[in-house]
Amino acid sequence: MGARGALKGAPGAAGSAGTAPPGARKKQTCPHCGAVLQVFEMPEAGGWDRLYHLACFNNDCPYYRRGWDWMMSQYNVKVSYRYRLDPASGCASPIAVWSESALVDRIVTKDRKPAKKQKKGGRTVQRKRGAR
Repeated sequence: MGARGALKGAPGAAGSAGTAPPGARKKQTCPHCGAVLQVFEMPEAGGWDRLYHLACFNNDCPYYRRGWDWMMSQYNVKVSYRYRLDPASGCASPIAVWSESALVDRIVTKDRKPAKKQKKGGRTVQRKRGAR
């Protein structure tokens, strides 16, 4: 499974995010549970085109809950997945998680700001989280 590829055959793995462009919508919601999607910082080595995506972090979401059994039956692995949406393209697909708390530390909130860009040697680079 590639970083950008959906889990083949995963129920509800991909779908349309609606007809309006992602920027025109106020709050995106999970089509599986109705929870408001949260902005989170994608893992650095994931190969994603964008640094920030939206995901459902509701631990009671039926999509997430069913994912544990589905992944075990299909791949014999103890992981699940959460509904993920690329806000720029509107493309939805699952993102694998290994625990209830996986990726939660990457949620962007008022208290946890995204990594800031800084100038380095005349070019702008993305500062790693925790770097000062």
